[in-house]
Amino acid sequence: MNVLQLFNTASPLDLVIKVFAVVSSILFFIFSLVLYRQTQVMVRTLQMKHNWVAVLISFIQVIIALVLLLIAFFVV
Repeated sequence: MNVLQLFNTASPLDLVIKVFAVVSSILFFIFSLVLYRQTQVMVRTLQMKHNWVAVLISFIQVIIALVLLLIAFFVV
């Protein structure tokens, strides 16, 4: 697949929307990775009963962010 085909849009507004969606998805993915790392540091620092719940929720957020990034890049 040609990279230029990904940005094949009917109008300039569509291109602006696609670029905005991709950039914000990248930022959200980076944010979710940082949050996941901070959760891992917190779990090592604090002794709680259900540490795995916090790690699981932050890992699910990373997966959702990755799916959102793929959708923004290939579908929108």
